[in-house]
Amino acid sequence: MKNLLPLLLILSLATTAPGQNASTPEPPPSIEDHIATLQRQVAAAPNDRDLRKNLARLYFAQAQRADTEGRRKDGREGYAHSVNHFLAAFALSPGDPQEYTLVADVLTYVGRAPESVELLRTARTHHPEDYSVWIALAEALSSARQYDQAVAEFKAIEVNAKPARPDLLNDQFYYTYGAAAERAKHYDLAEVCLQESIAMAPVDAEPQRAARAFNYLGYLWLERGIKLDEAEKAILRANELLPDEGAFVDSLGWYYFQTKDFARALQHVTHAAELMDLSDPENAVVLDHLAQCHYALGHREDALREIRRAVALTPEDKAIQGRLRQYESAR
Repeated sequence: MKNLLPLLLILSLATTAPGQNASTPEPPPSIEDHIATLQRQVAAAPNDRDLRKNLARLYFAQAQRADTEGRRKDGREGYAHSVNHFLAAFALSPGDPQEYTLVADVLTYVGRAPESVELLRTARTHHPEDYSVWIALAEALSSARQYDQAVAEFKAIEVNAKPARPDLLNDQFYYTYGAAAERAKHYDLAEVCLQESIAMAPVDAEPQRAARAFNYLGYLWLERGIKLDEAEKAILRANELLPDEGAFVDSLGWYYFQTKDFARALQHVTHAAELMDLSDPENAVVLDHLAQCHYALGHREDALREIRRAVALTPEDKAIQGRLRQYESAR
């Protein structure tokens, strides 16, 4: 997630604490102390936009610290407070583009993607020439699973930004554009975008950017059952650029599954599972792949165990539920 102002700038909002002698060395006030001070000031002047923004920034810094320390619940609460104060400030007068895009990121992060979309639509009315806001809106639409609308926004950005801000049409732009197109089932467009991302990515400086595009493109071909030789090359290249990345190792295992080398598939998918956080619903696909590998090798109990774990993470996934029923009926 993007940072706001440097923490030192945020903490410089306060000077000497009440009752503190400036000549007496004492520990500096904590973020919590500053928050308490600003809460009192906001309560006394609720329509002061700058106070609201300063308090929002402090809550954001507090939330980032909680996230870093593994206190996710505290982090989410802090982000929610930060967002609410930013929104109150925006209601008093429009924010700048960077503030809008950051708050939209936080809204998406805390599970409020539809609000992120609406906020960015408002931001674009205030900053119609700032294409970074357009891009943020397209990404927010993807996060809100409004993929067709996201693709339409990306197409508009490609046309409108090219004359004024061609620098924004970089590998990351085409990666997110390609991902939205794939989710919207515009597969040919997704392929073109991902190939463009690969061509533009700074392989030497930031190999992970090219690696993720290679992996996505290879996996796209695998899922469609086409260009399997090219898919293997793309996925191997992703693994070469970024070894031991769980998602890429899983893709390689899935290539072997699709080519019916089930033992080799199980080896790679098992390694991928060791590299990934399997409590994250986003990674349920790895458990699903594990289950399918075990089932193909005749390991019925192992297949049932893994598919049940996948269902527990994503109970709404009909394909995974269908495999659970299939495996249970085959016992």
